[in-house]
Amino acid sequence: MTRSRNPLLQSILLLLPCAVLTLAGGTSESAVLEQYCQYPPYVMQTVLPSVTMLVSNSQSMLNFAYGDGTKTCANSADPCAGFDPARTYYGLFDSNYWYTGATGNSGGFTKASLSGGTLAAPTGRGVNDWHGNFLNWLTTRRVDAMRKVLTGGTGDGTESCGASNAQYKEFSDNRTFTPENVTTYLVTFSNSTNCSGTHLSKFTIGSGGSAQTFNVRNKSAGTTSGIIQEVTPKASLGLAFYNDSDSQGGSIDPQIDGSNLPISAYRNRVDTPSRFNGMTVGAPLGEALWTIVGQYANLAPPPPPVPGTTSATTTPQRTPTPSTATPPAASRGVSSSSPTGSLATMGASRRVTPGSISSTSPITRCSTASRTTA
Repeated sequence: MTRSRNPLLQSILLLLPCAVLTLAGGTSESAVLEQYCQYPPYVMQTVLPSVTMLVSNSQSMLNFAYGDGTKTCANSADPCAGFDPARTYYGLFDSNYWYTGATGNSGGFTKASLSGGTLAAPTGRGVNDWHGNFLNWLTTRRVDAMRKVLTGGTGDGTESCGASNAQYKEFSDNRTFTPENVTTYLVTFSNSTNCSGTHLSKFTIGSGGSAQTFNVRNKSAGTTSGIIQEVTPKASLGLAFYNDSDSQGGSIDPQIDGSNLPISAYRNRVDTPSRFNGMTVGAPLGEALWTIVGQYANLAPPPPPVPGTTSATTTPQRTPTPSTATPPAASRGVSSSSPTGSLATMGASRRVTPGSISSTSPITRCSTASRTTA
């Protein structure tokens, strides 16, 4: 038997199968933990957490965010003052910019330039410019601050209406923060007797032929964003308001349904002045929180108060409805506040119980996505 004497040919023949296998194998993939980590469907499931925010809708939310002590700003003979140039005011405008004011139906305030100097002694003001920090103090109402926190707002200020009559402020300036050089200048805000629809706030300075009326509108607001836009991709979010018809309990609108709702669903709820004109005193915080917890746990609504009292004096039995399974656990969040208004929050995570998922559900792999464990 004759053996080949050509070493080169032998090398080629030996390497040829390796080359074929390499070409056929394609791109190699490195193993990752997810390929080896799986859970039975009854142990873990990806679920959007549910969060409800309780929003104060009392009449006081139509008051100015920055008043003057105990004054209601409802008397032209005793208007609210108190602008502090060294303080940063949160509101409809950027506190670090100048805004050019324009009167007329399409008027408002347009961002002009970045302010120089300091907050108390800004520089760079144009002839018709107003400082954003001063505008925030002058024009922002509590409901405006709340809207900006929740959705970013629209840039429009809210007009007082109905029983709310916070209409008067005054200021002094030597053209440091405004185009005006006055010792005491009365500012009169518009007021509507009807709270239906959405009302744009306006204010007038001066009198007679020299009077000027401005829309409270940030024309440079652009695309805005708030807590709701940040949270809704990660949670099912609901808004709760006090029942203004009887001051008992609360109502949740929009409801928490386990999905992400469009921003318009929230804007429609918080942009109507009539929502903030029904309640005067005695906001039923305890009853409203009970309503929210009951939404998660399917509990019966709170009973009416005992005659002669403003709230229930006994502890009722909270009996789940017959069709209710094991109620999900609810956990209280923290309370926060806009400048002088209030937002109370309550969050709850939906638990997945062993019997709540079909055994035919696909196995859920490990991932970095948030999950709620049973």
